[in-house]
Amino acid sequence: MAASRSVRAITAIVMFLAAIMLGGCASHEAYRTQVVNPWLDSQQCRTDRDGKTAPECAGRTPEIVDGKYELHFVEFDDQGWLHPQTAASPDAAPDQSAMQIDALMDNLKQYLKARTDVKVILFVHGWKHNAETDDDNVMKFRRLLERAASDELYQQSKRQVIGIYIGWRGKPWLLPDPVLNLSFWNRKATASRVSAGTVRELFARLRSMQRYFNLEALKEGRRPAMRTLMIGHSFGGLILYAATSGPLIETLTEESDLADLPPLQQSASNERTAEAERVADMIVLVNPAFEASQFEALYRVANRQQHRCYVAPMFMSITSATDDATGIAFPAGRFLNTLFERPTSSDAQATAIKQTPGHDDGYITHRLHGPAQDASAAHSPVCEGWTSGDKLLGMTNDELARAVTNNKRLEVAQSQAFIAGLNAQRPAPSTWQRKFCGGATLDVEAKDGVVNAQTLVWNVKADSSIIDGHGDVMNPALLDFVRQMFGDTDLPDGPDHGRSACDEQ
Repeated sequence: MAASRSVRAITAIVMFLAAIMLGGCASHEAYRTQVVNPWLDSQQCRTDRDGKTAPECAGRTPEIVDGKYELHFVEFDDQGWLHPQTAASPDAAPDQSAMQIDALMDNLKQYLKARTDVKVILFVHGWKHNAETDDDNVMKFRRLLERAASDELYQQSKRQVIGIYIGWRGKPWLLPDPVLNLSFWNRKATASRVSAGTVRELFARLRSMQRYFNLEALKEGRRPAMRTLMIGHSFGGLILYAATSGPLIETLTEESDLADLPPLQQSASNERTAEAERVADMIVLVNPAFEASQFEALYRVANRQQHRCYVAPMFMSITSATDDATGIAFPAGRFLNTLFERPTSSDAQATAIKQTPGHDDGYITHRLHGPAQDASAAHSPVCEGWTSGDKLLGMTNDELARAVTNNKRLEVAQSQAFIAGLNAQRPAPSTWQRKFCGGATLDVEAKDGVVNAQTLVWNVKADSSIIDGHGDVMNPALLDFVRQMFGDTDLPDGPDHGRSACDEQ
């Protein structure tokens, strides 16, 4: 019997290796080898309703879409390096992928120097994806940017939308599931290497650019010139978190440790503002695939702070309650990895080294629910007349303009009312509930009667109407929620929503 089991195991391994050889490996080369200057090359890359674009745009970065947005690609190899600048033959055009970061930053600087305000949306894809033109994540990211551009197009003072897609070899084999599932451990290790590589240069340069031009705008009495939203999914969440958690912790500890010390006199050249100190205006992880133990340090320093007034979170991790990949498969894989690890402090640590942050109840700060499905549910309509994101994508021209303008008005009013009401409460509430246009409801999670309702680091558990499973990263309900939360960082000038009165108490 034992011999029979061994034969079956060896046969399975041989079949797997044969499938790899027959199926082949996914490309180790960059997909975006033609780097163009959008100020000189105006070739359009129009997209259809599914997010597909013309074949001639497949190797370009950026893609320029009808003057609405630009989609830049920055790709990294399995060691986290930019791809080398090479040519397939002496007569071939050189591969320009090594120029991706420099070209992106030069383009961004041109907009900002020309006093064109920008909205940067960065996405780090996860496992089983890459930067191919017809990758599902690429196509859906185009649709996200389309929606973001529509939001700006009909505003009195619009921002230029700049999309950045971070590509890495999340799909190593040209094989279908379930065989591809066996790449879990290998791709997790690759994501860790990518997070420690040149992607950190990109994030640092974006942060420096935002700091400089936002400070310049502040001195001139203008709104912040650059707004940045960073999103990471699955192992892309691991990459984004590992590469930014250090600066996040630095920002939070500086605020805590130096709060009772007098400010030092600073010159104009190194003046710092709250606007400039964030790594990005908001960082969002969706179904992140890394151990909750890595989240401990950020969670700890964030919860040492008590804010009297509402401040938009700088970091949100959002995990679906129905995500089996991080809820079941991830801890199963970690069980094998941790066989020889011994927790030194508590049962909490034993859980944290196996579970992701979204499936470790000890770290949950909020619960997010979709709109009630029961029409008789006892709640009043939220933002009546508001149009959902999936419906907006089917509209054009005047109809789209009216819907987007109305949505913005309703969302701003909803946010202002919530913030003003929260800041007016004294003492500060230990918990609260917030409703969003579209019907989503956010509740602060209390654990053992202790809760930090004003923390700047959120770990949100969402039901399936917001994110259904692991790969539902572009669910319109999720994007509507994230967009409204991101809007808190850029509310229009006007009433201070009770902030001054809150600060004075």
